[in-house]
Amino acid sequence: MLRPFLLLSYILHGLTGLVLQEGESHDKYPESEEPKSLSEKKNQKTGTDLSSITAWKTLYQKEWSMQPYRRNEKYPEGLKYSTIIPDLKVRSKAEADLVSRYCHFNIPFRYEEVNIINGEALAIDFTLLNIVSGRKLYWDHRGLSDDPGYLKKVHHCEKLYLEAGIIPWVNMIVTTETKDAPLDLQWVDTLIEFFLLS
Repeated sequence: MLRPFLLLSYILHGLTGLVLQEGESHDKYPESEEPKSLSEKKNQKTGTDLSSITAWKTLYQKEWSMQPYRRNEKYPEGLKYSTIIPDLKVRSKAEADLVSRYCHFNIPFRYEEVNIINGEALAIDFTLLNIVSGRKLYWDHRGLSDDPGYLKKVHHCEKLYLEAGIIPWVNMIVTTETKDAPLDLQWVDTLIEFFLLS
């Protein structure tokens, strides 16, 4: 079930798809010869028919997630938390939990990929691909939402994101947590199913 604020956001934006970045096409997968369908599978939780995802889309996703990309190099000492991916360390337990959920659902992702937005290098926590459409989305986890200094930085970044067409609940998923309210992994699964598996 969608939470009310999320449902309201969809109504207000009249969503039928995601906002694309300048120069992006609706079809994110490269043109190819007639693909072979994967064996019929259904996501047990959502009922999404994965047989419609073709082998060439899956190959594209794997290649995309394995390609070298510019990663955030600031504050490497903050990368303290191990993930289920042997060579990937992240900045918080919640981010490690997000990596686990992406892997559970086979979502291709990149961690802290640097984007140049209005001349400023910004690294949104995760860049992901919807496994059905191939559209690129972002996931910004705000783990210190009860810290005023942190929130000031978040608001600065939000302005730049909006100018670049990266819009919360359109093509950017936002999760938050505070000391008293940790990340809700059931909510994370709901967001993954809605934004990345359909």
